[in-house]
Amino acid sequence: MTDPVAFGLSALYVASLLVMAVVLRRRELLGRRAVRAVVHVAVAAWMVPTALLFESAAWAALLPALFAGINLACWLTGRLRSFSEPGEQSLGIVFHPVGICVLILLFWSEGERPIAVASVLVMGWADPLAALVGRAVRTPTFRPFDEQKSLAGSTAMLLAAGYSTAVFAGGVLVSRLLASLGLASVKSASPRTGKVIGYLERFIGLTLVLVGEWSALGLLLAAKSIARFRELEDRAFGEYYLIGTLASLGFAMVVGLIVRRLMS
Repeated sequence: MTDPVAFGLSALYVASLLVMAVVLRRRELLGRRAVRAVVHVAVAAWMVPTALLFESAAWAALLPALFAGINLACWLTGRLRSFSEPGEQSLGIVFHPVGICVLILLFWSEGERPIAVASVLVMGWADPLAALVGRAVRTPTFRPFDEQKSLAGSTAMLLAAGYSTAVFAGGVLVSRLLASLGLASVKSASPRTGKVIGYLERFIGLTLVLVGEWSALGLLLAAKSIARFRELEDRAFGEYYLIGTLASLGFAMVVGLIVRRLMS
């Protein structure tokens, strides 16, 4: 798929979100902040296919750059008042796409692209999900830094940040570790499939840690080893596989322990 086609698909997706937001506000199905949170979550989610569809950083950053300019013009002319609380003067609708644009331009090389994905997901999911879940689920509240937060909302924020970091940023850590050991040149027969397996491995590993099923991590390792059994006959690939798998799961476990500690 070419970058112009990917840009068209992305523009169509974002336009559909804006139409949905207008409908939700006009019919008063959701409040102003809730609509903004839904849009931020949905826009951030599109970062995953963006990383797969686009080759050029300039094309990938073009849409958020355009929307930053459009949102700034609308904010200056007061056309976005229906999405803001009375008296609210926040420029979050401008800073959000600017942040996405900057992250894409900084981390769009093949090895660093997951950093951009993880950062955008944390930025677009953590706080909005905290607001949505905090309002939808009534739980005890607390006041860190003189701001009232709900237990459910804070839990949602930690989970969003934890999964985004473990699944995507973990791949960069593993790649750099393998490169430092001189194993970067070792590749499996299907490297793209290997990346997807790594994402799923860290997702499942983090989930198992969060629910306290430590013994199931052994089953995860066994299942992956069976699938790679023939390739493990190559000693170089065996080292690449063992170190990569342990580092990948180890990172997910560390993130899981940190999230569990913060949630306790």
